[in-house]
Amino acid sequence: MSPSVGLAFLNVSYGETVLSQLCDNPSYVKTVHGLQLVGPSVILIMPSPTGQNTLSNLIRQFFAETTIHECDKSFWSEPQGQEYVDGMALEDEIPALKVAIEGKYY
Repeated sequence: MSPSVGLAFLNVSYGETVLSQLCDNPSYVKTVHGLQLVGPSVILIMPSPTGQNTLSNLIRQFFAETTIHECDKSFWSEPQGQEYVDGMALEDEIPALKVAIEGKYY
């Protein structure tokens, strides 16, 4: 089964957000490559319960110079995320965005 990875890129300087979902393989090649293309200054990830998560280990390995923050699951909220979409997205894009992010609160 292919892992599904959700990525959100925020460019504060331009006021731009890009949301994407990748169907990757267990080595997370597409995810790491996507992050390398963007060159993030900060990465937010959820901590794994066991501390041994392949994706977070790869992120730490490939982005050792990047600030990485672990954010507990309690910081991710689908209703609050949808409120942000309502308040910040372009009005004509809101219905499509809501369909795309439904059930994907991470």
